[in-house]
Amino acid sequence: YPERGFSVENMARTLKNHLVKNKKPLVVILDEVDVLLKKSTVDILYQITRLSDDSNKPAPLSLILISQQSIYGMMDEASASTFKRTTMVRFDRYSWDELRQIAKERAEEALLPGRVSEDVLDQIADSSEEFGDARMAIEILERAANLAEEDSAGEVTVENIRAAKAGIYSVVSESKIETLDLNKKLTLLAIARAMKQNVMITISAAEKTYAIVCEEYEVPARKHTQFWGYVQDLEKVGLVKTRVSSSGKGGRTTTVSLPDIPSKVLALKVAEMLDSELSERDDSDEM
Repeated sequence: YPERGFSVENMARTLKNHLVKNKKPLVVILDEVDVLLKKSTVDILYQITRLSDDSNKPAPLSLILISQQSIYGMMDEASASTFKRTTMVRFDRYSWDELRQIAKERAEEALLPGRVSEDVLDQIADSSEEFGDARMAIEILERAANLAEEDSAGEVTVENIRAAKAGIYSVVSESKIETLDLNKKLTLLAIARAMKQNVMITISAAEKTYAIVCEEYEVPARKHTQFWGYVQDLEKVGLVKTRVSSSGKGGRTTTVSLPDIPSKVLALKVAEMLDSELSERDDSDEM
């Protein structure tokens, strides 16, 4: 009972009194028990499993532990021997489809109709798929809805989702962008500008914008093979994501998306770096 300042001993004593008084089966569920074990200096698991030892007619006690990671190494020998490995039930991470469905259901419960589009749900699933975590998907939705409300917008946008994900866990940093060479920065800027409110864009659309960006910065645009190589390098460092899908009649379409940063913010950030980099190069040439 952290809100009441009760210690682990207090909690164990309360549970024991409940068993003695009611003499009915008790199920104790501890969520995020790995966090509890790391913080606590008292072996709470051992204490709970021994609650009914002193009773003449102990009531059945069941203990369910929920954890994001294995906790056997965090227990002492006495506790670990109580929890046999055969009692472990491992749940797989949520899939893209499951995360999307969870976000859809929560949006229907919490928001007015029509405030979350199909594209926004796709973006939530994309942003949380890496972790397979329903909590992250729900938190992204909540933060994005708050951002839309702050902007007095009529609906949640894809840009809101990217901003919300960046606030929770961002793989995009200035230091990561700074390590890119000129052509990869130009490629990233082109993708960010072409993205706008879209969840994803085709490689051909990104390449057309790349040609315009290169013309703007007076840098020769590379051929398709080299451009595609830049996109793959950006994906390797987590700055973009690509996906190949069927387009009918045996054809395939490659799309690219941004992981967790608003395209407008990214475009401004990369443009500032390019302006600075090319300005320094011009000054050096004049010398």
